[in-house]
Amino acid sequence: MRKTLLIVALLVISYAESFSQIVISGSVKYVGNLSAVDLANVAVEDPGTKTVIAFATTGADGRFTISCKTESSTLTITVAGFNIARTTQTIKAHSQNVNILVEYREIRLKEIVVKTKPIKRTGDTLTYYVSQFADSLDHSIGDVLKKMPGISVDKIGGIKYQGKAIKKFYIEGLDMMGSRYGVATNNVRSKDIATVEIYENHQPIRILKDLSFSESAAINLKLKDKSKGALIATMQLGGGYKPLMWDEALTAMLFTSSYQMLVTAKSNNSGHDVVSELSEQYGESAQLSPYIGVYAPSTPDVDMERYMDNTTHAVSINNLFKLSKYNTLSINGIYCYDRQTFKDSSTTVFYMPSTDPLKINESTTLTRKTNYAEVRLKYTGNNDTYLEEALTIEAEWNDSRGSVHTLGDVINQRFDMTPNLSLKNVFSTAKSYKKFVTLGFNSNTSISSLPASLIISPAIYTAIFGYDQTEDAEALQTMTNRAFHTNNFVYSYFRITPGLELNVNMGFSADYQKMESSLGLTLSEQHPDSLCNDINYNRWGINGKVGLRYKYRILNLFGFVDMDYASIIVQDNIRHTNSSQSRPFFCPVLEMDLRLTTNLKMIFKSLYSEDYGSITDKYSGYIMTDYRRISSRDGAIGENRRQDHNVELKYSNALSAFFASGEAGYWHKKSNLMYGTSFNGMLSHIESYNQDNISQGYRINGRISKFFDGIATTLELNGGYEHFWMDVLRQGSVINTNTASISAGFKWITKWGRKVNTRYNASYVYSKTGYSDNSTSISPINSLHQRLSVDYSLIPGLVFNLTGEHYFNSAILSGSRHIPFLDAALTFKTKKIEYMLEGRNLLGTRTYNNKFTSDATDFEYSYLLRPTSVMFKIKFSIR
Repeated sequence: MRKTLLIVALLVISYAESFSQIVISGSVKYVGNLSAVDLANVAVEDPGTKTVIAFATTGADGRFTISCKTESSTLTITVAGFNIARTTQTIKAHSQNVNILVEYREIRLKEIVVKTKPIKRTGDTLTYYVSQFADSLDHSIGDVLKKMPGISVDKIGGIKYQGKAIKKFYIEGLDMMGSRYGVATNNVRSKDIATVEIYENHQPIRILKDLSFSESAAINLKLKDKSKGALIATMQLGGGYKPLMWDEALTAMLFTSSYQMLVTAKSNNSGHDVVSELSEQYGESAQLSPYIGVYAPSTPDVDMERYMDNTTHAVSINNLFKLSKYNTLSINGIYCYDRQTFKDSSTTVFYMPSTDPLKINESTTLTRKTNYAEVRLKYTGNNDTYLEEALTIEAEWNDSRGSVHTLGDVINQRFDMTPNLSLKNVFSTAKSYKKFVTLGFNSNTSISSLPASLIISPAIYTAIFGYDQTEDAEALQTMTNRAFHTNNFVYSYFRITPGLELNVNMGFSADYQKMESSLGLTLSEQHPDSLCNDINYNRWGINGKVGLRYKYRILNLFGFVDMDYASIIVQDNIRHTNSSQSRPFFCPVLEMDLRLTTNLKMIFKSLYSEDYGSITDKYSGYIMTDYRRISSRDGAIGENRRQDHNVELKYSNALSAFFASGEAGYWHKKSNLMYGTSFNGMLSHIESYNQDNISQGYRINGRISKFFDGIATTLELNGGYEHFWMDVLRQGSVINTNTASISAGFKWITKWGRKVNTRYNASYVYSKTGYSDNSTSISPINSLHQRLSVDYSLIPGLVFNLTGEHYFNSAILSGSRHIPFLDAALTFKTKKIEYMLEGRNLLGTRTYNNKFTSDATDFEYSYLLRPTSVMFKIKFSIR
């Protein structure tokens, strides 16, 4: 028996040893570039039993080694892994080296929607989940932002958080758009955005995050994974009637980890305002503003699509290159051609001291052509050393033609600006040393030139300028302004103790401006000195700043004093006179940020500032600013003093999606110059007088907003009271004016299941102006604007929209006080194409009437509106 068992054991051992050890090694590489595949799973299978007998994982170099035993004559090797195509290869069953080539294949995971709270807070960051607020009718991210509590969006894409304008706009944490972010607000598709982040008290410079106090908020758009790295393009084609209309648009965007691009090209004559979204939302342009121009009334407070007769072409190109983790290069360019025509009739009432008011009736037609171009290059390094270099070039051409019908006369106006050029450079750097000292340097320099001319035909006031009336005479006002500005300063932060820092700045600034102007008749080559100017304005200053910042737990306190020794020299090269003045200025500021709870904080700010005026305070030759206004400034060098005091409470509860804020403020301004107006018929002379004057006022306002998740509803209430006093100098006498206003607003947005969406907005303003002349009785003005929009989904993809609007102004004397509008639209969406049929002004409202009061003057306008029209649009989406 023992002998039998021994024989069996020897046979088993002999059979097992007949399977020799097999070692298979090799590599896994991608087809094409032959780069190594890391972390790929390599499995060896027995082809007869289909079982895995050994496996391994490739290393960083793509290599693997597998040991196994088998009685089969062949083996099957299978390679699988993340983002590679499954690959199988059959080999002989013996030790060998095997190189396997695989194809790259992106694995797209299906999107999973997880129901969560619509908003969450992490420190000073609020995250809004777009899916909780969006619906199928939202096109841009701006449409969704309007539904988010605590956030508001205006018509041109400007964003406010708790009533304050944001100071930075990011996409995936990168600042591609700069201050012209309205293009992104109105064109980035809402369906490509996963979340919207609000950064409270945002400091964009990393090394100053805990040193420089900031009360401004920033916004960041986070993309969905499927939208990252994908070229997204949409095209709109639109045509309509009355008049013949078009509305075309092309938008393309690409967002990757190292590159961002947003390009828009738009053209229309339908009244659609595409130029405003290109405007700067923060920061200052280096361009000069023209002092002269054609007479044009204020534009109405209705959508431009209702009244503007236009031809507009606009292009915006925005690129950002992420050079490294903290270094970026952005290149932005815009160009627009905008031709606008306005038609209105107006009544302007100037209140006079101790006499009847002056009333002027005018009918105005104006056509304004503007060409504007800008290129900006900006490099930013935002690591341990901060570095920013930004160069901006701007150019604007303006050609305006208009006519005014008044007192039975027709007066023609022509204005040319060819061109307004400017160059601006900003350089900034900062670095920390040994963790307790931070040093920085800022330089802001700009140069600009603005030539302009204004022709008034006929020259109806020639006798005032020393000329006899000539039937064919035209008044010609030419004007050229040049300016150079530079402001340079070194700043430093010293950490004295934990939570206590000292801030010291030193700098130098200089302004040089030159104004040349002449006024006369086109038939005459002689211009009296009284109608000419050649002014040099030079200002330089040495600046200093000393401040202390204390931060401890919930308290952030910052106080500083700005000190400026300024000197001004004004040279009048025609009258051969010089005037100069020098003195120090002291401007103290106190800021406090007190976080009372996680969600509630108080912000207090108090400041006093003083400075000299500008070149507009000092020119003696008359300038014709429009057809019935001439002005001169023959007073002293202007000096202005101002104080502002403001306290604000902000509450933001992300858990309950409830936001509230309240603000109270007082301001007081004193100036040594006063501008007075004297009337000779319709002609007004505006001159400066060396007379102290004071203006002051206070305001109280607040807002609350709440999102109700269960019923998909956003509610917002806001209101305020403001009262201010100012003096107006007219006909040589001072009129004391005071104006009080009460405002209230309401917003309601809700979804009624899957079929119906409603949006309702209402705003009300009550204003009352009083004058020192008790004989003048001014009725208060009540104005109301309300808008109701209803969307009804007839079938999936087909939506009918009906929008009604109503304006009311109690002070309208001629024409209707109630202005109604009705619009309708039918939209059908497929996966990539959207069809829209729109009908505007279906009630055929022909005029819009408005009235308001400012500076002891009543302004009442009646604007001619666009007629009833129909527009058909097709929008294509390309991915």
